[in-house]
Amino acid sequence: MDTIFSPHDTLQPDLLFISKEREHIIKKVVEGAPDLVIEIKSPGNTPTSMSYKKHVYESIGVKEYWYVLPEKQSVIQYENIEDELVRKNVLIIGDVLKSFMIAGFEMPLTDIFE
Repeated sequence: MDTIFSPHDTLQPDLLFISKEREHIIKKVVEGAPDLVIEIKSPGNTPTSMSYKKHVYESIGVKEYWYVLPEKQSVIQYENIEDELVRKNVLIIGDVLKSFMIAGFEMPLTDIFE
């Protein structure tokens, strides 16, 4: 789904989550920052494009960002702290992914990469 982050930045995150309290940003497109954005690395992703996306997510106020690396079966988890997406965890098979902003959300990485 198109997500409008600014007049110059419309992106299509692989997955996103918007809390019930913020559902008003969902129109025909999402107009504003989702609470959680998940990007899955694919062959078309360049380091430059992923760095730019992270910058956009950070600057508009995404609260949590996960970067999924299928070839390494890992997830890099970022949390927005004082308007900066700070890398908090690098999770691998055997670890449990716990959301910072979705209370009670836990998922073993084996469930993601099986």
